[in-house]
Amino acid sequence: FVFFAFAVEEMERVVALWRSTTASVEDWSDLFHSHFIDQEQGDDLLFYIQVVDDEEILQVYRRGGTKKLPEPYSREYDWIQTMCLNTIMQMITFNLTVAQCKETAKGTLKPIKSDAKQLYASPSYRSMDVKSSSEIITYPNLYFTIDDFDSYFEQYSINPHQAYTLELTAEAKHFKTVLFTGSISHSSSSSSSSLVSEYIQSTRSSTKKLSNYSWISRDDLFFFKINAPEQAAGYVQMALALSKQPSSSPPPQATATATT
Repeated sequence: FVFFAFAVEEMERVVALWRSTTASVEDWSDLFHSHFIDQEQGDDLLFYIQVVDDEEILQVYRRGGTKKLPEPYSREYDWIQTMCLNTIMQMITFNLTVAQCKETAKGTLKPIKSDAKQLYASPSYRSMDVKSSSEIITYPNLYFTIDDFDSYFEQYSINPHQAYTLELTAEAKHFKTVLFTGSISHSSSSSSSSLVSEYIQSTRSSTKKLSNYSWISRDDLFFFKINAPEQAAGYVQMALALSKQPSSSPPPQATATATT
């Protein structure tokens, strides 16, 4: 309860400073040090945005570590970005909701199985389609990675006339917003949305090409990207794999797995 009260208070002060026309660099530095250092709230990891020759560089420190923290009010750092990044990383709750849906007679989607998972924003990224890949700093772009995506999503097998949907939301205090939505369909009247059936056909052909998507293979997984809807930012990286079924079973399905 103490931490929740702190988070609400901090968010109100961040919003007030953001809206203020007279807020100074010192005000943002004071707010950052008050909440994340003096009161020792949130995680021990602290993220600073250093500015060198107009280039923004992400610096990571550990509160209480041997590496000395930057001095308050230092002109080497962008205190607005530093405060906002740590607020996003530590004070905002992100949730991914996924659902397996079936097409109705009216052409709409009806969920038949769904699940939710809390995700964490990160200013770095590790490619999921390359084994043992190194971490890449991506700030100001933030990523939400599901490291155990292959086991977490293996429960979803997309059959004909079904679709797999996902929604990423952000929530702070009483405010909630949708950051990203996306879906893939097994088969439908639109060839551009019949990703799964197209993937199954490609695995049986010599061309190994999906006409509507750019994709990368790794072992038995095929990774591809879906861009955010128009007027929105970001993309989701997902993966498909053929379901393991005996030869006497119905036509092949594809199990949808996802990373963001």
